[in-house]
Formats: sequence, C-alpha cells, structure tokens
Amino acid sequence: MAFESKYLSVEQYLRRLSGLDKEVLLVDHNYVKAWNAHPDSHRTKPAHLLFMKGLQRYPLSDVNVIDEDVDVESVDEPITNPFDNPKSKVLPSECERNLRNTQLFRETEQEDFDLSKFSSSQRKLYQQVMNVLYDDKLAKLCHSGSLNEPLKRRTSLDKAARQMRQIFGLVFWNMDLLSWLHKTLLNNLEVSTLSIYIDVLQTLKAKVPTLVDRVLQSCAGTTVGDAVIQIFKKSWDPVSPILNQNKPKKLPGNAIILICPSRPNQGTQHSPRLRYWLHNLGCLCKVLNLASHQEEGKDFSTFEESLEHLMASIRNKVIETKNHYPNRPLILLGWTLGALLACHDLNDLSSGQQSAYPFRWWPKCIHVLHRRHRGLFGPVMRANRAGGGGWG
Repeated sequence: MAFESKYLSVEQYLRRLSGLDKEVLLVDHNYVKAWNAHPDSHRTKPAHLLFMKGLQRYPLSDVNVIDEDVDVESVDEPITNPFDNPKSKVLPSECERNLRNTQLFRETEQEDFDLSKFSSSQRKLYQQVMNVLYDDKLAKLCHSGSLNEPLKRRTSLDKAARQMRQIFGLVFWNMDLLSWLHKTLLNNLEVSTLSIYIDVLQTLKAKVPTLVDRVLQSCAGTTVGDAVIQIFKKSWDPVSPILNQNKPKKLPGNAIILICPSRPNQGTQHSPRLRYWLHNLGCLCKVLNLASHQEEGKDFSTFEESLEHLMASIRNKVIETKNHYPNRPLILLGWTLGALLACHDLNDLSSGQQSAYPFRWWPKCIHVLHRRHRGLFGPVMRANRAGGGGWG
C-alpha cells in the first residue's frame, strides 16, 4: 500500500484535528455563527484563511432531519497522522540500538556509584543530571507503544535538553566539572540511560555546537569517548521530513518578500533557524535579503544614528524594488528590531508582516506599535515568540 493511501496528508490531518470535517454549522454555539450576525457587524470584517484558498471553510453536506438512534457502543478509529509512520518509529531507538551493537557497551550495567569522595559541587551536578535522565527514561517507557510515539518522544527529549542546558548554565559551562561528569556517565551508566544522555547531547549540539564539542573532546583519546563520538549523529526529527515533502503553494500576484535587518552590519550570515525560515519562504515567492552595511568614513556613535541608517536603507530598498517591480506586491518581514523597522514603510506597500517583537527589552514598544498600526492602510500580520499571530 502506498504511503499516500495509508496515511493522511498533512493538510487533511490538520483539517480533521481542527474539526472542519464535521458539521460545525449544526452546533449551537456563538463561534459558528456568521461574522455579520452581531448588531455591530458593520464594524467587523470576515476572517481570512492564510494559504488555504482551495479549501472550503465549511463542508457542504445534506442536513438529515430524521431522528436516528445514536450508536454509543462502537468506537471510531483513531486518526492516523502522517508523522506516525514506520520510518519515524525507528528513529527514537536508533541511538540505543547502536550502543547495544557496540561490543564496548553491550555488557554495561548500572553500578552503584559512590559520590562521597567528590566535592559538593560535583555531587550536586551529578544528582541534577541524573534526575533529568531518569525523568526522561520514565517518559520514554510511558510513551512506548502509544499513539504518536515519535512526536511524544521528541517532545520529551526537547524538554530534557532544555533542562540539561539550564543545569550546565548554572555552573557556567565549567569544563572541569562537565568533563568529569561526561567521563563518569560514560563509564557508569547502563545502555538505556546512556542512550538518553547521548540523545540529549545531540539535541543540545543544534543549540550550542561549540560547547557540546568541547564536552565531547574532553574524553577524546579514551576507548569509551572515541566510541561515543563515532555514534554521535545529528538530532532526529520526525516532523521535518514530512514538512519538506509538503511545500507551501506560491503566493498570488508573484509577490516579493523583503527581509528587514535586525541589527547593523548584519550581512548575509544567518543562524540555522533563520536560514530554515528563508528556505521555506522561498517556496512561497521571491525573497530579497536586505544586507545593512556601514558606509565607509561614517562612524555611528549612538544607537539613534545607527537606527536612522537602517531605516534609510530599508526605505531606499523599498523604493528601488517598487520601481523595478511596479506591478508585484511587496511584503516587509522582520524579526525583533527588524519587525519594528518594517512598521515605518508599510503605507505604500501591499502588506507587511512582523515576527517576535522585542517587548522584553523595550516596554514602551507596544504602545508605539499600536499607534503606528492605526495609521496603516495595508494588512499587517503580527506574531509573538510563542507562535501566535493575527491580522490587523
């Protein structure tokens, strides 16, 4: 059986979860009423569906008014999502399987480790790390054989990696302590717990690769340390392969997205997460990256002067792009400070989008932003760090 026929597509799976495949119009609730049902409907506008032009909002089904017996005994089959496929189920146990296939770790068992001869800081660090590993091991046993096991396993690993990073940060990534901890765990942990520790390090390497490499190299040259370095691989993700196969559709009108810089002299070097965003945005339309470089002979001594230079660069790029592509919609997009800079050039554009406002370090920013948005004529999409968003 083909993969497409056995598993739902991502679009169909999200529709099933959102309840759009049910007869939502038959549910007596205020949320399903028409957008103009309120007496003050002249002040409201209908909601827009992003990138879902070809999908009908409500299914067209015949209303059956005949009373029928309700079946309360049979159980509906669970929704089979595209992320719960056989290939994804193998990924969570890959590290443990590689350890068991290695002769060095095949007969390793958990030993009683005496911490009395070590310092208080070493004992505290060891206990904190072991608590994280045992919690993740318990979550792994709870999720074994359950529905959506790869997604639940990935979520628990990310949580353990976040806690481990906080613990390492409390000791300021002291390599003396971390090298002792790394060597101790490799020599005393059983295979099931050691595989969790290696999975956590693989997850942390995507966040702080230099620091994790220093931890791994602290035991380089030993038999156990070299074996772990050979087993060490890139962190697995059950969602990315499926999402890469489902490319978003092109935006109408052959639009152009202009990326606003978030700092002076940003150039074209971006973080892996931002490069991933730019790659996916390139599937929607053409993406232009505005590289802000400081002019020769000019020294911006204050933040205001540097900010004015960034705003002038964005303004000139907008004018240049509109003159070169007069009939194509132009979208401004930015992160943190770039999101604020994008607000100043939206009146002459088709739309704008800002993501992750820096409200944490500028409390008055939200008031300035609201005043600015009240004077805009084009649609604006705002998104915070938690992933929420909305049209204004």
